[in-house]
Amino acid sequence: MFSNLKNEDNLFEERLTKRKSFTTSEEARDILEIGTLHLQRLNTQCQEARLEITGLKYECECRESEIEKLDKEREKEESNALKHISISQDKALQDSVKAHKDALSILRKIFVEVVVSIQKQ
Repeated sequence: MFSNLKNEDNLFEERLTKRKSFTTSEEARDILEIGTLHLQRLNTQCQEARLEITGLKYECECRESEIEKLDKEREKEESNALKHISISQDKALQDSVKAHKDALSILRKIFVEVVVSIQKQ
């Protein structure tokens, strides 16, 4: 788009600068009118480009906002997953401790019975 504008600007300048003088005031007015129309068209294209840039900025801001929301959701899910893992590990550890306590209790009872039976002999 910008290269086309540059080419058109160059063509317009070449046409204008080749003329050292104008033979009639009507010819000069025609050139000014052509130049004015050219500038109006360039102005319109600039406005369109600004609108497109504004739209792209808005789209980027929306995407950034969406990404931030997704990041927060992901962090929350990760945190919940870590809590769940921690709770599961705590439960597994508690179960393991209980099993060891039960085993020690059984061994203690066996030991007491063995000691009592030895003392009776």
